[in-house]
Amino acid sequence: AVVTHRGLVTRDELERARGEVAARMQQVRCMRLVVDMSQAQEEPSMFQLYRFASENAAVLPSWLRLAVVYAAPRKERAEYVAALSRQGGSAMQTFATRGEAVQWLLNDQVG
Repeated sequence: AVVTHRGLVTRDELERARGEVAARMQQVRCMRLVVDMSQAQEEPSMFQLYRFASENAAVLPSWLRLAVVYAAPRKERAEYVAALSRQGGSAMQTFATRGEAVQWLLNDQVG
């Protein structure tokens, strides 16, 4: 599955989208998700991103593999969220392109 964010993205919108996606992924038992943030304009502060990422393990299914595509200027922020999410137990990686993200999702190894 693929979710694409465009334009300004607030923490509230990220949380709402995460909840909706988590519910849908559980309904259809889809185990792989690309979240394309490459066209998004983030507004959340680093603290808000910390809180968002820290809650991922509690909201997202434990079996979900999540690949996040970021815009080059937001690489550090994306990697920060992914690292915090992994610490909480979520299988999340960041990528510069959708092709790299899909390749990782299709790989049998998590990491």
